[in-house]
Amino acid sequence: MKEFIALDIETTGFDCETSEIIEFGAAKFNEAGVVTETFSELASPCMKIPADIEKLTGITDEMVKDAETPIAVWKKLMDWCGDSTIFFAHNAKFEASFIKALNAGEENEPDISFICTYEVAKQRLKNVNSYKLTELVLANNDNQHRALPDALACISLYRDLAATYDNNKIPEQTYLRHMSQMEGDDEPSRKQLAYIEDLGGEPEKVKTKGDASLYIDQLRSQALATRKVDNDNAVNMIIIALFAVVVIYAVLKA
Repeated sequence: MKEFIALDIETTGFDCETSEIIEFGAAKFNEAGVVTETFSELASPCMKIPADIEKLTGITDEMVKDAETPIAVWKKLMDWCGDSTIFFAHNAKFEASFIKALNAGEENEPDISFICTYEVAKQRLKNVNSYKLTELVLANNDNQHRALPDALACISLYRDLAATYDNNKIPEQTYLRHMSQMEGDDEPSRKQLAYIEDLGGEPEKVKTKGDASLYIDQLRSQALATRKVDNDNAVNMIIIALFAVVVIYAVLKA
């Protein structure tokens, strides 16, 4: 039975020319969507991890200080992949752009191809509000923005997408693209830029639609986390107020 690789990376930013990979996560799986083996390793970038990325992923400078370089971890990953050359990723252009940049100084570009589950989902899933991985695979919400959990979520989505075909297989001839043929996205839309601004972000940070989607996801996650803290604080204040009322009542009644 054919074997595939689900891949996800965490990075210091959205631009592959100025950012670096800090974590690789991958999982081998067969056509039935059964996971057979996993790979997970941090990588040490030549820069400090920005505060917003640290908050988003939970990956700190301390965690990566003794890790190998991104290119060294990538080579280990390729050895682990063996003869498997078909990779699945959600928004695969993002992964491909960083892998291309990572191998720019190498003698040969990796001979691998991608199927993007984001592109397949847009064609096969019509009654959904969002095509973000966190929306399509709800069970992954507690582990989002870490490489291996996201790679495993991609496999979960693969199973759902394969089930939309009569033969339970995503047609490779339709979606498979060699990495050398993968180009960057178009510029972000005005709607995306406006939404980023509404969320309190910096629109100038993003250069492509894919970058904008990832940044929006990050900003929404941060907003939800802040809202949860605010709600928890509000609940605590109510509890304190109720306790104060009970104490005052007890004193007055004594």
